[in-house]
Amino acid sequence: MQTSEGSEPTYTGAYAVLAAIVLWFAVVVAAYLGKQTDLGVRLGLAGSFIAVLVACLFVRQYRIARRSRFEADRTTRALQMVEARFEMLLRHAADVVLIITPSGTCVYISPTASTMLDVDADLAIGRPLEVLLGSGAPKVMEQVRSVSGLPGLVTTTNFQLTQPNGSVKFIEVRLANLVHNLSVGGIVLNLADVTEREQKEQLLQHQAGSDALTGLLNRSRLDDVLKVQWSDHVRRRATFAILFADLDGFKSVNDRFGHEAGDEVLREVSQRLIEAVRGHDVVARFGGDEFVIVCPNTDLAESETVSFRIQESVCRPILVANGVAQVGISLGIALGPAAFANIDALMRYADENMYRIKGSKPERARKY
Repeated sequence: MQTSEGSEPTYTGAYAVLAAIVLWFAVVVAAYLGKQTDLGVRLGLAGSFIAVLVACLFVRQYRIARRSRFEADRTTRALQMVEARFEMLLRHAADVVLIITPSGTCVYISPTASTMLDVDADLAIGRPLEVLLGSGAPKVMEQVRSVSGLPGLVTTTNFQLTQPNGSVKFIEVRLANLVHNLSVGGIVLNLADVTEREQKEQLLQHQAGSDALTGLLNRSRLDDVLKVQWSDHVRRRATFAILFADLDGFKSVNDRFGHEAGDEVLREVSQRLIEAVRGHDVVARFGGDEFVIVCPNTDLAESETVSFRIQESVCRPILVANGVAQVGISLGIALGPAAFANIDALMRYADENMYRIKGSKPERARKY
């Protein structure tokens, strides 16, 4: 018998042996029948025919059986190749695949778990999800419970995973309830590391709400902060302060040292403002050389203390590329919500106070 992969096997040797047996049987029968009566001859011929027919059926069934075995072997090899390919893809995939029971016990985990989760895949089987996902497990288990009673349901969640070195990974999880699928028999979790994407999104959000030159909050983001502070302090019947600030002598810096030096001064002033205010205060660039400081939970005395520290800090000389610049700062204070109708009215009052203070300064102080 000879076979070749992808082709049907041949059975030349087996057929030759069977043909020789049938031929020998026919010769013996023929020799015997020559000496018998007519009835014996007919019976002998009928027996010979039946023998040949049985032999043919045997050959046919033998061939069918061998073909079935060959097809089964080929199917087995194909399945083994598919399994090997699937295992190789999982081993080199960036994502991690978990299959868990509705109670959260791991029944399968892909090899890449060691890279993403810092978990030994060989030791993970039978372990609870809390061991594998750490602080992210409760959030994932909440979603597991939500899909466990709904076969075929797919949902998505995310969590933060703190690494042993203190760094944080952002993990996105896709959950699919395949408990009733006999080939799976569990809830499938597909974990993807989206740290880079999340960091880019956070950077874009920061840039969208930040002033490009100074890194402070921009005017648009300031509006959001003021709305939150207003509603919060109205609810708690507390007061917060707005300090509207404008630099004194900034135009002289631009005229004397140039606009690049002016940008250096704005960046330095921004840093000094952050250092002078309290940790929970908010500093924003309103536009040009104007700034707004929001001080939550503040009375007049506290806001005046913050204002004094700002003036002391900002008035110190500033080293620029081609010399030493110096500016002053005028600040107008407004406490709200108090009797003000809205945020705009509070801002106008702080702005008017700032211009009143700036106008009361000697000309030299305003120009530096």
